[in-house]
Amino acid sequence: MDPASSGDRASHAWQPLYSGADADELRDVVRAIAFSIAAGAGEPRSPTDLALFWAYAAGELEDDRVQAEYDAAIAALTRWIVAGASGPGLHGGLAGAGWVLAHVSEPGAAEPALEVIDRALLSRVEHWPPGSGYDLISGVVGLAVYFLERLRDSPAPLARRGLEQIVEQLGQTCHRSADGAAWHTRPELLPDWQRERWPGGYYDCGVAHGVAGVAAVLGKIAAAPAPPRDARELCMAGLAWLEARRGPPGAAGRYPSMVAPPTAGATGARSPARAAWCYGDPGVIAAQWTAWSSLGAPTATEVDAALTCLDRPIASSGVVDPGLCHGALGLAHLFNRFYQASRDQRFAAAARAWVRRGLDMRRPGGVGGFEAMVEVDHGAPPRWLPSADFLGGAAGIGLALLAVIRGDEPGWDRLLLCDVPPAG
Repeated sequence: MDPASSGDRASHAWQPLYSGADADELRDVVRAIAFSIAAGAGEPRSPTDLALFWAYAAGELEDDRVQAEYDAAIAALTRWIVAGASGPGLHGGLAGAGWVLAHVSEPGAAEPALEVIDRALLSRVEHWPPGSGYDLISGVVGLAVYFLERLRDSPAPLARRGLEQIVEQLGQTCHRSADGAAWHTRPELLPDWQRERWPGGYYDCGVAHGVAGVAAVLGKIAAAPAPPRDARELCMAGLAWLEARRGPPGAAGRYPSMVAPPTAGATGARSPARAAWCYGDPGVIAAQWTAWSSLGAPTATEVDAALTCLDRPIASSGVVDPGLCHGALGLAHLFNRFYQASRDQRFAAAARAWVRRGLDMRRPGGVGGFEAMVEVDHGAPPRWLPSADFLGGAAGIGLALLAVIRGDEPGWDRLLLCDVPPAG
C-alpha cells in the first residue's frame, strides 16, 4: 500500500490555496494533530478514520514516525475488518472500512480482502428491509459509495451487482409526486424527541441522511460504465424534488433540513438548516453540483446558488466548532471545492476565511488543539470534547487543511459526496 496513492492518481487541476510560510503554518497544525493522535488523544478512535488520516498525513509529512503510524493504522484496520467491524454502514461500519482499504491500496493489492467485503455487503443489500434506512451515513446510499470506490480500479462484478440492487431498491421505495422523487424517513426510525416533533416522519433534504445524498450517489452511479437502467432518471427526479424545496434567499438559508409530509393538501412544515455539509445550502448545493457534473449537465445554476451561500451572516450559520460535518473546516472544504470547480476567487476567499475561523477555535489540549462541541444527551448543554474522528473531529480537520495546501485533488471527500470536479 502506498499512502501517496490516497489522492486521485490523475489530478492536475487542483490549485492549493496557500503556499510558502502560510502553507508551512498549516502543515505544522496538521503535524500537531498527527502527533496528538499518535499519543492517544481523542475519542472516538475509529480504525477507519485513523487509517484514512494517516494515509494522507504520510503522503505529506516526511517523518518516519508518521510512516510508522500509517503502517500500524492499516494493520489495525485490517484486524477490525477481520473481527467483523460493527455493522454495514459507510460511516462507522464495514462499508467505510472497505472504502478506506480500497482507497489507499494499490490496484489489486487488497483484492482478495475486498472481494470478501463485496460479498458481505451485497448480501446485506439483498436482504435490506425496504424503507429501513436509505441514507449515506448508515444506509444503502453509503453502501453504494463503497461499491463505486471498488469500481474505480477493479471490474468488481459483485460491486456492480450491489449498485444495481441499490438503484432498484431506491426506485421501489421513493415517493413520487409532481415535484419529483423523495425518500421518506419513517417515524419508527426516529429517536423519541424527533418523533414527537415529526409524528408522521419527514422528508430529509440533507446530504448525510437525506435526498441530497441520494441524488449525488445516483448521479455517480449513472456515470459508471454500463450503469443500471434507472439511475439517471431517478437522480434527475431527486434533483427536481430538491429544487422544489428551495426557498427564497434569507438568513436561514434556502434549503430546509426536513419537511413534513403534506396533509390534506397543505404544504408540509419546514425545519430551517444551519450552513454545513450535513444540512443546509452548502452541502446540498455541493451534492447537486456533483450530481449534475456526473450527468454531464451544465452547472452554472449551481455556481450561482453556491455564491448565495457567501451572503449568509456568520451569526446565523450555526457554526460553533471546527469539524467537517457542521463546523468551520467543513465549510472551508466545501468553498475550496467550489473554488476548484469554478475558479471564482470569491470562493477561495471564503475558504480561507473559514480556515482562519477554524484555527481561531484551537485551545490548549484537545487533539492538536482542536475539540468538538458534542451533545452527549439531547436537551442537555453540549460539551467541548477532544475528538479524533473524521466527521466531527481532528482527523477530518487535518484532511481539510491538507486539501488547501497540497497540489493534488483529495479523494477522501468522496465519502461525503461533495467531490465537485475541478475545472480544467
